[in-house]
Amino acid sequence: MDIIAHRGASFEAPENTLGAFQLAWAEEADGIECDVRLTKDNHVVCVHDPDLKRITGHNLYVDQLNLADIIELDAGLWKGDAWSGEPIPTLAEVLRTVPERKKVFIEVKSGSETVSALFKTIDAAPLFPNQISIISFNAEVIADCRDLRPEFTANLVTDFRQDFDQVWHPGKEELLHSIEKLDASGLNCKASMHLDEAFANELKERGFPLNLWTIDDMETAKYFYNLGAASITTNHPGRLRQELVDAGAKL
Repeated sequence: MDIIAHRGASFEAPENTLGAFQLAWAEEADGIECDVRLTKDNHVVCVHDPDLKRITGHNLYVDQLNLADIIELDAGLWKGDAWSGEPIPTLAEVLRTVPERKKVFIEVKSGSETVSALFKTIDAAPLFPNQISIISFNAEVIADCRDLRPEFTANLVTDFRQDFDQVWHPGKEELLHSIEKLDASGLNCKASMHLDEAFANELKERGFPLNLWTIDDMETAKYFYNLGAASITTNHPGRLRQELVDAGAKL
């Protein structure tokens, strides 16, 4: 099971910055997860929210700014003085940090308009297709990626909710149908304990890897390790890896 650093080592460092990704590699993460959006002038940058208020203090929107304006903003100070001056990186900069045989999960937060620029950036990176997984809640993004570049993994991201009758949505059969309809490579699910061994086995039999987000506690990590999860995403890659190894996990 791979340990994937959620927006980098984002408990300790400012999310989606080069500092957070470099720290994740130092903590021996198997991979990193980054969020990407498209700027006004069609550059792919690593940022989660559509606006920059939370991480820069400026009420500005990514898709209304050119790259030259975005890289001038401080995306680290909110995490502490030690991180002051950390800029919002481009995806190209992040991909250059990925070591040999390590992985990157690229979550497309915007829509299909991002796909062309995304692959242009990926093609210029010194990585192999098996090091890159594209993930998104947006079904159209997944379908477009699989149609245009089937050599790349593209996983559907899903959350779960319960209705008034305590029934979980989306249901397991609905998820399996969605994956097959989109020709998705697998699932990136919110870690929910209602995901059981039967569902994990069904995914495995159909050739779909199960990836989980975001897990920061040992009990949940061990549960999904025992289910045979392909990866878990965490804000604490170094600590959680060590705890799992100490408990006998083979990572």
